[in-house]
Amino acid sequence: MAKIEELISQKVKEFLILSDLYCQWVEESGHLSSEEFFEKMLNLFPKIYLRALSLPQIEVMYSADEEQLIGDREIRKIGILLKTICASRDSYPTVGLNPSGRQYMIVRKSLSESLSDLYLELKNFSLWYKQGTLESMNDSIKICADHFSASWGIHLVEILRVLHEFCFVPASADLLEESLEESAEESVEDEDFDPEEMEDFSEEKEI
Repeated sequence: MAKIEELISQKVKEFLILSDLYCQWVEESGHLSSEEFFEKMLNLFPKIYLRALSLPQIEVMYSADEEQLIGDREIRKIGILLKTICASRDSYPTVGLNPSGRQYMIVRKSLSESLSDLYLELKNFSLWYKQGTLESMNDSIKICADHFSASWGIHLVEILRVLHEFCFVPASADLLEESLEESAEESVEDEDFDPEEMEDFSEEKEI
């Protein structure tokens, strides 16, 4: 278990405050326009990312299990709120690996689902940490930091890119999709690569 000084450090407290703020804005998103909500997220996400980077590196978890403190009913409610706020902007193109894991391809993702997943991570962290025991604070930080490294950190950056386009360059989403689709059509499968084609480049040529 980490030292108490690490568990209650200023950086952890700031991350907790930012997490609570995100969850609060999501829960109150029904009173905001899409533009207002997106602008709030643009301002908040970089701060969450930076504070997540500074969470203490905890090696040992007290409990063998990861606690989930949010019920299915609440998760469905949040999903409906975010689906409404995202509206026609819910679907966006991005780049992902194909099922074989060997080549990148264009995939479509749901912005409301991505925001919901982030809400689940940060709300669960907040509720778990606020139980106030050394064990709960230790484990909540470890799980949140581990998940940040493995998944939600990159998803947050991806969401930030999409929101930036919505707020500042509304037409860029369509242009990006067209560009990515053209690149995908021109891409070459790994198995089509012929090493002999590189022979001419393997030796220096005299001028």
